[in-house]
Amino acid sequence: MYNRILLVPLLLFFIVGCSNKIYNTPFINMDETIHLEFGMSQSNVVEKLKEPLYVSYGDKDEIIWVYEVRTIEVKSKVLMDNTTVIPLKKAKNPSDERHASSIHKLSLTFSKGKLSSWRTNDE
Repeated sequence: MYNRILLVPLLLFFIVGCSNKIYNTPFINMDETIHLEFGMSQSNVVEKLKEPLYVSYGDKDEIIWVYEVRTIEVKSKVLMDNTTVIPLKKAKNPSDERHASSIHKLSLTFSKGKLSSWRTNDE
């Protein structure tokens, strides 16, 4: 009996320990893009948006950073009759929101260390 009690947690530990790890692509959401301003330094952009997904180009005068942009989905309200759905624009609780899949990539161009332009890379 005692051996069976020890066997169950040991099996669970083995199964969970051998399961696949889940990874995601770093991203920003659309709300974060409003912080961009022409002339921002690269360090200011990193402060606001964190590190880019990758650098697509760079030389001594110009560098292009790429971010993945996602929207936020908000859980709708379902009335008691289970047939009426009311879409909400903002979630009351963080558990009622989630990030959707990628909508596009955003390229930020820095000229001599300052943000000079940005554009979407629709795929």
